[in-house]
Amino acid sequence: MAVGGNGRFSDKACAGMLDGIKRMEGRVKQKHAAERGRESLSREEKIKQYGRVGKWFQTICFIHVPVVGFFYMLVLAIRKSTPAVKKDFAKAYLLYRILVLLLAFALLFVLYRIGLDLIDGLLRFARIR
Repeated sequence: MAVGGNGRFSDKACAGMLDGIKRMEGRVKQKHAAERGRESLSREEKIKQYGRVGKWFQTICFIHVPVVGFFYMLVLAIRKSTPAVKKDFAKAYLLYRILVLLLAFALLFVLYRIGLDLIDGLLRFARIR
């Protein structure tokens, strides 16, 4: 931005700032329109799109059962009649569980290798004495 000797912005700088403000206003209007669109959904449409609270409670309860929860989420992720929101949640949860499982196996393997070397070193030390 160019400031003249009199402390004022040049016409070019003012035009650039005005363009930026107009773009920002456009984004704010789009955001408000999207929010109004969500508010205009009827109760039945919201239930169809997101599901009932009781069904979400059931899902949360099932995922905390160790083996059953994994297969339940697998079924939710694959089944065609599952709402899109719940299907995306199931896919994300499965990805999370698989990543945690892989990290746990990697950590277990590293600790196993360190433990074998440590035990081997202790046995060698005991033979020397």
